Amino acid sequence: MRYTIRKTSRTTARIAIESNPTLDPLRKPEIWRFFPSDTSIAEMSQGAVLGREAGRTCAFVVQVRAHDLITIREKLLEVEDHRWQYFRVSPGFELLPLDLPNRCLSKRECSKLLEVIDPVELDQTALDDDGLRRFFAQRHPDWLQEIAVRQITHWNGNKPDKYFRYACTEAAEQEIPRCVRESPFEALARFQHLLNKAQLALCLLNCPKAAVMFATDKIPPLKRETYLMDHAKEALLFAADNLSDKELGICASIEMFTALQCRTWMAPDRRAILLANSYLVSFFATRGGPLSALHEEILKSIVEFPSQWSSSDSGGFPSILYKLKKHVALEIDPMLISKLLEKADPEDRKVLADFIASSM
Repeated sequence: MRYTIRKTSRTTARIAIESNPTLDPLRKPEIWRFFPSDTSIAEMSQGAVLGREAGRTCAFVVQVRAHDLITIREKLLEVEDHRWQYFRVSPGFELLPLDLPNRCLSKRECSKLLEVIDPVELDQTALDDDGLRRFFAQRHPDWLQEIAVRQITHWNGNKPDKYFRYACTEAAEQEIPRCVRESPFEALARFQHLLNKAQLALCLLNCPKAAVMFATDKIPPLKRETYLMDHAKEALLFAADNLSDKELGICASIEMFTALQCRTWMAPDRRAILLANSYLVSFFATRGGPLSALHEEILKSIVEFPSQWSSSDSGGFPSILYKLKKHVALEIDPMLISKLLEKADPEDRKVLADFIASSM
């Protein structure tokens, strides 16, 4: 078995392993990396399989750290069952074969095979998009280079989105029109600076998702609201800083779970908008666990940013206070009402006063 190692940092490396030459072309092989976690169960990430073609070897590529466990599953032509291979990554990033049963091991079984290392060193090293782009931009040993070129050729002819995402490190001028036509997502994601006005407009029209993620400020005004509502999750995750307070609230009300999860990334006033528009699912987000920390966060947020909360619900504070009690079991005490009366704007103070009077 041939393999090659390239260090990518002081503690990580990328390993490429050549497959068996008699792979069944109808059954895709796979490679996984198992690594320690802060629990008793191993974490797992999947590597890439490149250059598959009948009668020829392909390459398993995975990003690793020392002490990781690597497993490869292959289906060979001459055998009925899959072949499972297991390796440990040595401190010097060599692959050490392990004599284990020819079957899939569970995460718990893999955990027992992992060596205990300093928790500070734990991470989720993965072969991400940038890692694959670096892989295709580099030169490799002849056997691996041939596989890499084969994969690029296949993508170029059959999957232009992957070709422009991974194998085209910088699109040549003559390739831009094709990228715009066949892969507008990648044109906006990677080569936006090379597009002329007409090409940019075409990409914005043909790929609203990419427009939201990578070119929010360039979306035509008449399409902006529709694009954001249709792709609210991407807007929150990739373009929140480019959204107005109103747009942020709308996206949060559409994608409540996403809003609740990403609120901690925001400044306090923007965090209040996300929380005010997503607290209805907070019980589910905490999986039924203790809500005391969330209660404290909500109470503090309401007092500090009452206008953000009142604008989140057409029924104003009466509706909000009722829903907080019903959906997150939050009891509103007189002290909170008093603080709200101090900080809320005149219209909200009147609504609150009427609410209190009707509740007595």
